[in-house]
Amino acid sequence: MPAIKTAEHHTNFDSQNQEKLTKLHKKLDKLQSSKDLINHAVCAGVLMDIGFAHQELNQLHDAMKSYLDAMDIFRQIFGDDHMSVADCLSRVGDIHYIAGEPDDAMDAYSDALKIIRVLHKTGESEPLDIASLLNKVGKIGYERDDMEVAVSSFSQASNLCAALDHNEKRPLLEEHNDNEGSTKSNSLNEVYAEALGWMGRIHVDRSQYEQALYVFNEALRVLKSVPGASTTSLQERIANVHFRRGDLDVAMKAFESARRGKEKELGKGHPAVALTLVSIANIHEQRRNYQKAIDLLLRALKIQKEESTATDAESYINLAAILNNIGNIHTRQGEFSFAMSAYTDALELKEKCVGRHPQARREVALTLVCIGNVHERKEHFEDAMQLYEEARGIQEEILGDNHVEYAATINNIGVVLGKLNQYEDAMECYIKVLCIYRDALGSDHPDVAFTLCNIAEIHRMWNDYSEALNAFSEAKRIQEISLGKESVALADTYQYIGVTYQEMGDMERAISMLRKSLEIYRAAGLDGQDDKIKSVLAKLSQIDYSFETQVQHAMSWAGLIGDAKCSGDVFATFESLATSMFVPEFMQPCLPTISETIGEKSK
Repeated sequence: MPAIKTAEHHTNFDSQNQEKLTKLHKKLDKLQSSKDLINHAVCAGVLMDIGFAHQELNQLHDAMKSYLDAMDIFRQIFGDDHMSVADCLSRVGDIHYIAGEPDDAMDAYSDALKIIRVLHKTGESEPLDIASLLNKVGKIGYERDDMEVAVSSFSQASNLCAALDHNEKRPLLEEHNDNEGSTKSNSLNEVYAEALGWMGRIHVDRSQYEQALYVFNEALRVLKSVPGASTTSLQERIANVHFRRGDLDVAMKAFESARRGKEKELGKGHPAVALTLVSIANIHEQRRNYQKAIDLLLRALKIQKEESTATDAESYINLAAILNNIGNIHTRQGEFSFAMSAYTDALELKEKCVGRHPQARREVALTLVCIGNVHERKEHFEDAMQLYEEARGIQEEILGDNHVEYAATINNIGVVLGKLNQYEDAMECYIKVLCIYRDALGSDHPDVAFTLCNIAEIHRMWNDYSEALNAFSEAKRIQEISLGKESVALADTYQYIGVTYQEMGDMERAISMLRKSLEIYRAAGLDGQDDKIKSVLAKLSQIDYSFETQVQHAMSWAGLIGDAKCSGDVFATFESLATSMFVPEFMQPCLPTISETIGEKSK
C-alpha cells in the first residue's frame, strides 16, 4: 500500500506537480516544433513525464493520453518491440489498475511482458524487468482470485530474483532519478521481497501459517539489505499471522512495537499509525474488549479524517475501512443504530471511489453485506436478502462465481433462508459455498469447517442427527488442525455437538461436549458476561435439571423392581423395565447410568 501523505504534504505535492506540468508543457511545445528524430524521442520522454505528473495528481484521463501519445511516437521511431514501448504499456496498465479496470490492466501488462521476454533473449532487457512485471500480473491475478496466475507469476518473479541474488550478489539495476518525474527503478531485493510478500499472503489466505511465517521472514531478511527500505509492512504482516493463529499476546506485542516505531519515525498523527491502531483494535475486539477497540478506532478515524483529501481515493478507502470496523463492533453489541450510521458513512465514501480505485466496487459489496447483517440481526429478513443479493451481483460481476467473497455472501443468504425455515434452499446455498471454499482454500481451511457447521445445523433441524454429527466432527477435525485446540471457533463446534447430543437424549455426551466448550471459552479469556459463556451455562443447567429428574424416576423404578420381587410384577428386572412403554426413547442413552443408580440403591 502506498504511503499516505499528510494534508500539508498533499498541498505542497500538488503545487509542485502543477508547476512541473507547466514547465514540461513548455518544453514539449519547443520540441514539437522540431523535425529532428532525436527530438521526437525526447518529446516522447517528456510526454511520459507529463503522464506521470498527471498520474500523481490523480488526473487519470490526462495521464493515459500522455502515455498513449508517447507510445505512438516510440513505435514510429523504434517499432513495436522496443523497451520504451514496453515501459509505456506498463504505465498504461498502471492507469487501468488505478481506475478499477483490472482486465485492461492485465492486457497491458501481458503485452509489455511479451515484449520484454523477446528482448531478454537478445540481451536488450534485464531479468529484473521481467520480475517487476510478473509481480504486477500476479497482483491482479490475486485480486481476481485467479490463484493459478498469482502463484505462477509470484513464483517466477521470486525465482528470477533468487537466481540473480545468488549469481550477482547485487541489485541488477541501480536506483536512479531522471529529474523529470520518472520513478526510481526497483532494486533486485525490493522486487524479490515484494514477490515473497505476496506469496506469504497467499499462504495466509490458505491458513498455511507456518509457510507464511517462513516466507514473510525471508522477505524481511531480503528487504533489510536495501538501504532506507521500510520493513514495517512486513513486520505487521507477520504480526497478522500470529493474530490469525490466535496468538494474541504475540500479535499485540508486535503491533505495539510497530506503532511505537511509526510514531517515532512519522509522528503520532500519521495515517500509517492509524492503520496499526486498527490492527490493535482488532485484537481487543477478539478479546471482547469492545470499548477499548472503539476508542482505538475513533483515534484512527480522527487521524485518517485529518489526512484524507478529495483527490486521494486510497485514503478514502482506508477511512471507510475504519468506519466499517466500528460498525462491526456496534453490530456485535446489538447497537444497531450506531452500526448503521458507521456503515452508511463507509458506503458513501466507497461509492465516491468507484472509477478512481481498483478495489472500490469490491469494497462497496462488503459494506452492503455488513448493512444486510444488521437487518438480519433485527429480523428484517426481506431487507437483508435484498442487500445480500445486491452485493452478490457485484461480486459475481467483478470477481466471478467461484470467489471466496462471493461464497461468503451466498453463505449469508443461506443463513437468512434457514431462519425463514427454508431449509432445502439454505442447504443448497451451503453446499455451493462448501464447493467454492474447498476449491479455493483447500479442504482443511477454517471457512470449510464453518460451512460444515452450517450444513450440520440444517441436518439437526431435520432431526438427521447422524449426518449432523458427521459434519460437526469433520469441522472439529479441521479446526483442531488449522486453528489449534484452544480456538473459540472450535469451542463453538463443541457447543453445537453438545446441543445435538442433548436433542438425541444422550445427556452424558452432551454434558461432556458443553463442558469442553466452556473450558476453551474460559481459557480464551471470555468472561461470565459473554453470550457464548451464558449460552453454555444455560444449556448445562437445563441438562442437569433434566438428568436429576431422570435419576429421581430411577429411584422410583428401583423401588418398583424391589416390590416386584415379592409380588411377581412384570417389571421384575431392569431390562424388562427399560424396554417397556414407561421409558421414553429419548432417555434410552441414559439407562446405563440409571441402572447403576438402581444397583447402588439395591445394595
